[in-house]
Amino acid sequence: MEGEHKLYTQLHKNISEIFLTYCSLNPQRNLPPSRTAPDARHQHMLWKGCGAQQLRRGYPKESLQSSASFRQNLAGALSYARSRRSKQPRAAGSNTSASAADEESPKRVLVPIADGSEEIEAVTVIDVLRRAGAEVIVASVEFTDVTQAESRLECVMSRGVKLVADVGIKEVVGRGKPTFDLIAVPGGMPGAERIRDCIPLDATLRIQADSKRLFAAICAAPAVIFEPKGLLEGYAATAHPAFVDELGGSLEEKSIYAEARVVADGQCITSRGPGTSLEWSLCLVEKLFGPEKAAEVAGPMVVQPANRAALKALEWTLTK
Repeated sequence: MEGEHKLYTQLHKNISEIFLTYCSLNPQRNLPPSRTAPDARHQHMLWKGCGAQQLRRGYPKESLQSSASFRQNLAGALSYARSRRSKQPRAAGSNTSASAADEESPKRVLVPIADGSEEIEAVTVIDVLRRAGAEVIVASVEFTDVTQAESRLECVMSRGVKLVADVGIKEVVGRGKPTFDLIAVPGGMPGAERIRDCIPLDATLRIQADSKRLFAAICAAPAVIFEPKGLLEGYAATAHPAFVDELGGSLEEKSIYAEARVVADGQCITSRGPGTSLEWSLCLVEKLFGPEKAAEVAGPMVVQPANRAALKALEWTLTK
């Protein structure tokens, strides 16, 4: 019961956000100055528009969470409302800072996953970026059949762990869809190959790199996905030891960075494998939010400082 109450509260907050944005874009239908939330009539219309009558009629939480149409409609409405709000001109004399606007609109991150993706890398980057406050969207590139008419959200990872994505890839990429501040691609095989061959994602990855927005990959992904698409041209990069020799092209720096744990060259951030995924993820936090936020996130996670020697005889560390 407590879980359903929390879910209802979060949904009500999202619905209110959509409504207030609508009012700001339509002044003739704006709220009275004293009202900070939609009244019952408007609220009912918004619930209906997002397909959420289920919850108001007392459907179990599991039924609501399994409703793909509800998730899709609500996520789409929220993304549209936030994008429209961010494009509104500021009022004359407004002293709202750019940093305040950034806080209001969280950084959007796409993490595509597939059958055979590396679970440690995928879960680590999702978890760390969410701890930092990013809006992380986990998108499955899998479909229920060869027609690709319907996405399959559950992916069986490289070691058999089942991970359920937030959305199917077609829901978040393509013409007219909001852009991402970062696209972070986990490795693993054959997951990297399946992500590489995902047609809906291909154009989005190329546009991300061409637009000089952050794009990142780890393990097999730099060599299997980024290299064949030409996304690493002019960038230093690294990859898993089994794949690093497949990097090349114009990468004159390869011999220098092949064994680096994380390589951050401008907008391109690459790393080596599951054991470096936490460092890679924290580097992405630093790129999105700055070094102070990276340190803030790393502190409670008790991240081992690089090359720290053991303090006690029985303390185990990776340091030789």
